[in-house]
Amino acid sequence: MDNQPTSEQWDHDGGKHTWWHFIAIAALILSLLAILISFSRRTEPEPHLVDDNSREIASMRRNLDSLGSELATVRANFNLHTWGNHYSGFVELTDPSIQTIDAIFLLARSDVNTHLNGVKVTGRIINTSSITYVNPTFKISVGESENTFWVSRISPGNSTAFSVHIPNARAESARYGTIKYQSGSVNYQAW
Repeated sequence: MDNQPTSEQWDHDGGKHTWWHFIAIAALILSLLAILISFSRRTEPEPHLVDDNSREIASMRRNLDSLGSELATVRANFNLHTWGNHYSGFVELTDPSIQTIDAIFLLARSDVNTHLNGVKVTGRIINTSSITYVNPTFKISVGESENTFWVSRISPGNSTAFSVHIPNARAESARYGTIKYQSGSVNYQAW
């Protein structure tokens, strides 16, 4: 037979085994609570570490916000430069390469510099048509600022230099703009 007490033995020993089990379980629970309390005290960060971590998290959030706004700017510039210039006279004024203004005119050697109370845009207008344009007038816009300029004559397949001051335009925002043909006279020879 095994040495396990029977239910009758439990009743005859006056509940000593039951009382002993209760004390053992209570001691075990108290030991676990003591361990948990000491562990929670160890995991509490010290005040100077909390301040350092808070500063680091704030710095990381600022960097993330900055990167997010830079990404949005890059996306906007890419989309505007890639798609906009072929449809609306949109050009990158700081890019000296040849860019489309419309079906007839191109922009080349453009540059932007701070000038007086705005910016000065210089470059060359190229006539891609077979007609000579006399006094063609163009409107240039940079942000909310705009001005009108004209060049004296552009022969077929040639270019003419221009220089225009755009008042109240900020140099920081003058990278992109629009140039649109407004009016002019044509001169052609009949054969």
